Amino acid sequence: MARAGERERPSVPPPARLLPYLEFTRYPPAALDVARRVLDEDEAFRARVAASIDMAQVGEAGELFLVRPSGWDAALAEIEAAATSKAESQADDRQQRRATKQLQITKEALGEARRQAYAEAAAAGRLRAELQAEREAALELR
Repeated sequence: MARAGERERPSVPPPARLLPYLEFTRYPPAALDVARRVLDEDEAFRARVAASIDMAQVGEAGELFLVRPSGWDAALAEIEAAATSKAESQADDRQQRRATKQLQITKEALGEARRQAYAEAAAAGRLRAELQAEREAALELR
């Protein structure tokens, strides 16, 4: 919107704090913070933005921020709280899936270790039996 205002006739100058970012093709996080503050503080610019965009593209939170109907800040806080709760729930779900996967890997490793232990115990039993047979044979030779 800031760039578009410069191309209009008569031109509409962009907010001064956005000037350093008008030539960027990718915006750094700092530019987004500046744009949010400009939209928050410059009612005329915010109204131009709101009038020129498809509200479906910015979502309910974006529309509340731009249009600012009565009670918009409380409604925006509710949306933000719901989004935070959803993000936390998704993080918990990811952590649960990782823990379940790690548990399965650990169970498989334990099963393999048990199989190896049983095989080693059986081999030790065979060796003990062979040793006993050798001892008995040695006793007979005396």
